[in-house]
Amino acid sequence: MINYEYEKERSNKNDYFYNQHDVNLKFDPHIHSSFEFIYVSDGILTLNIDNTEYEITQDECAFILPNQIHSYFTKNYSKSRLCVFSNEYVYDFYEKSRGMSFENPICKPDKNTIIPQALFEDNSDYYLRKSHFYRIISMFLQKTKLIKRNDKQLDSTIEILEFIDKNFDKDVSLLDLEQKIGLSYNYLSSIINKTFKTNFCSLLNNRRIYYAQYLLRTSSENITEVALSSGYDSIRTFNRNFKAINVISPKEYREKFRKNP
Repeated sequence: MINYEYEKERSNKNDYFYNQHDVNLKFDPHIHSSFEFIYVSDGILTLNIDNTEYEITQDECAFILPNQIHSYFTKNYSKSRLCVFSNEYVYDFYEKSRGMSFENPICKPDKNTIIPQALFEDNSDYYLRKSHFYRIISMFLQKTKLIKRNDKQLDSTIEILEFIDKNFDKDVSLLDLEQKIGLSYNYLSSIINKTFKTNFCSLLNNRRIYYAQYLLRTSSENITEVALSSGYDSIRTFNRNFKAINVISPKEYREKFRKNP
């Protein structure tokens, strides 16, 4: 599963680069200010971008532009490699693609096109990565085109996600969101239901659990401290919600990660 913390902080760094390899990737709708590239080496991975669903099959790849709401889901099996990188790497393309999206974000490389391994390695050279990113962009532009995005409802959706991202560790509700951004309770509830197929409480809870996962993997905080840092005032509620999403308890999750980092 993706480390959700990069959505909030790391992706804003000028030279930010993050990569991961996954089996059966699943991640709820999220947004960040960086580019994201994913390659499926086996199986089928479902990608949703701005409420449009796509299937990425074996040897296909997808390119997500900054500030596009996207999620991943694996129905049966998928094996994938993913990288996220700041717009500084390809700033001229970033400027060109602002407010745009790819007409078709899915691409199957030609037989003579090899997806560079350096895209998924931490120790690759900055300029080598930069050249590979431009090659990927060129490949997509040859197979599809940029089109203008419909941002009317998207702006409200981004405000919802930003509110949750900044306040998930506090005791907040949909009423607080209504007061913060000046949109009606019913309208906000409708957007959340349509975009995320859930309600505000579940969206908030998912964000808290993702942050708890991050702390369990990277910090020395005990389980109670992790729960409090993630916005829970009840360890029982935290354990129940954590297990509902991850199947295992927070303690088991930490032990599993330490054995298989």
